[in-house]
Amino acid sequence: MKRLYLIEARYYVMAEDRIEARHIIPDSISASIIFVSEVDKVDADWLDAIPYGGDNDKVCGEIIQEIPG
Repeated sequence: MKRLYLIEARYYVMAEDRIEARHIIPDSISASIIFVSEVDKVDADWLDAIPYGGDNDKVCGEIIQEIPG
């Protein structure tokens, strides 16, 4: 059974300001440090979003509600 995970990528860029820095993406995700953690809650902005890799149309909020407490 698939579970919901949070993936955070960290990389460093050189830029003139925050706006420019936000738009710089590494050529390869392997150029980043990747952090993975299983979650039982999501940020409010993601409650109505379908997670990447989902097998159906369930949104994050629905998936969280189905996690046994």
